[in-house]
Amino acid sequence: MLSSRSLALLGAVTVAAAPAHAQLQLFGGISSPAPGVVCDRTAMACFDSSGPSVDLTRRHLGNAAALRLSANLSGRPPGSEFRLSNGAVCSIRESTCWTDSGRKRVSSELTRDLFAAVPSGGKEVSRSRGLCSLTQRGRAIYDGPCDLRVVSRDSGVSRYAVSTGDDRRYVFRRRGDSLELEDATGTWPVDFRDHGYTGVFRWSEITLVTTREHSLLPLARPRAGSRGEQIDRLFSGGPN
Repeated sequence: MLSSRSLALLGAVTVAAAPAHAQLQLFGGISSPAPGVVCDRTAMACFDSSGPSVDLTRRHLGNAAALRLSANLSGRPPGSEFRLSNGAVCSIRESTCWTDSGRKRVSSELTRDLFAAVPSGGKEVSRSRGLCSLTQRGRAIYDGPCDLRVVSRDSGVSRYAVSTGDDRRYVFRRRGDSLELEDATGTWPVDFRDHGYTGVFRWSEITLVTTREHSLLPLARPRAGSRGEQIDRLFSGGPN
C-alpha cells in the first residue's frame, strides 16, 4: 500500500469511461479518458485496475506528469490499494472502490469505470492456490504461497492475476498468443513457458515461476497446444 505522503501526491483522478469511449466526468476533478483508466488531474496521475500507471499517465497527462509519478513510485513495492484525492479508496484485490477510507459506501461509478473488465463484485472466473518464486536478474525477491486467478474473459481478451503473500499482484493480459503485463513501471511483453503444472513468465528483468497446487497430485507433463491454451490450463485449476 502506498504511504500517506505518496497517496497525497497522487491525489484526485480521472475515471475510466463506460463502454462508449466518450470521456466521463464523474465528480470533482475525476473523469475517464478511456475504458479502465482513471486519471487524477489534480495529482497528475492515471490509474488502471492494477494501480498507478506511468504509461497511462504519459499517454493521457503528458511526459512531465509521467516523470513525476515514476519518481514517486521508484523503489516502492506494488500496493494492494490506492486512495484518490477526493477521499475515495480503491482495492486492487477486491476490484472495488469506496467513497471514503472507512469503506462505508461503495462508489459504483468508480468501481464500474476502473474495474470494467473485472466481473462485478470482484468475482473471478476461477481461482487456485500455488507456490511462486520471483527473481530479478537472478536475485530472489519472493518465494512462497500465491493465488492464481482468471479474473476476466471479455471480447477476446483474458486477464490473469498472480497475487503473492507479500502483497504483490501481477495482472497479465492475453489476446490470442500475445501476453503482456502492465504495472507502475510500464507495459511489458511477457514470454511464457509451459512446464505442466508450472509456468514460467519472463518480462523486463523479472522471472516469475508459478506452480499450481495440483502439482502435489498426479505428475503432469507439458501438453501440446497454443500458448493461450497452456496459460488457461495453468490458471484454470482444471486438468493439465
